[in-house]
Amino acid sequence: GTVEDAARNARTGQDALTAVAAQVGFDAATVATAKGALSPTVTNATAATSTVALPSSQSGATVTWASSVANTISNGVFTTPARGAQPQVITLTATITKGAATDTKVFTVTVGDNADTGSDGTFDNATTIQ
Repeated sequence: GTVEDAARNARTGQDALTAVAAQVGFDAATVATAKGALSPTVTNATAATSTVALPSSQSGATVTWASSVANTISNGVFTTPARGAQPQVITLTATITKGAATDTKVFTVTVGDNADTGSDGTFDNATTIQ
């Protein structure tokens, strides 16, 4: 009995480790897929603000966001600099998480001033994301 019990316990422990390793590998693959697919977009640009869609999930992973400039972003809404002011350059960092796997992806958002640069009478603040 003792040798058989030890062998059974060893197999059970190895099976558990194999299952954990498989899950970690799956989570890492999910995070990698999400990182490749993640792409915030400008959804609305007006005289006063620019709205950037910041997804909270992507491809099965959770995404959280941080900005390099305090108080410049709230739920994806950036305050537009005053007319004639220099464009504001903001670094957005997405942290992508699934289980124990995590990675980051950095985007540069440039929010232009609220000058009307078009002939259509609308404000074209030229917010861009790279």
